[in-house]
Amino acid sequence: IFGSQSARRIVFAAMFPALLVSYIVSVIFFQGNYQGVEQLSHFNGFVARIALASFLAYLLGQLTDIMIFMRLRRLKSWWLAPGGSSILGTLLDTFFFYSVAFYASSDAFMAEHWVAIAWVDYAFKLLVSLIVFLPIYGLLINFLLRNIIPKTVEPRTA
Repeated sequence: IFGSQSARRIVFAAMFPALLVSYIVSVIFFQGNYQGVEQLSHFNGFVARIALASFLAYLLGQLTDIMIFMRLRRLKSWWLAPGGSSILGTLLDTFFFYSVAFYASSDAFMAEHWVAIAWVDYAFKLLVSLIVFLPIYGLLINFLLRNIIPKTVEPRTA
């Protein structure tokens, strides 16, 4: 709706605060248990690796999603752009995250099983995206095209 430049700006504006909050919360609640705010005085490499993996994967996934969406939106079928960009963007995001976060990780279980877990995670994200978000996107675009956009476009006169 707003174009790829605005979409990229929004992604970058949200990224750094999200990285910081992710690290802080994950250190304070390391492995699901409250560790105390004083834990922030110590660097946690395991948490930093996961936070950085999340940051980079999200960035890669979103920028890929935007690029693919902008190319596919020229096609006639409205669902190809959000569907195709979601399929590929989510695939890159998911596998990039798991490979950076858990390949040769100090967590033996995740180091061994990250590929299988990534496939399950990807399948779940894709299912939600295509069953929930794609129809909502279609309804929103339809609403905007019928109710908002025609009112903001000035008719051309010769």
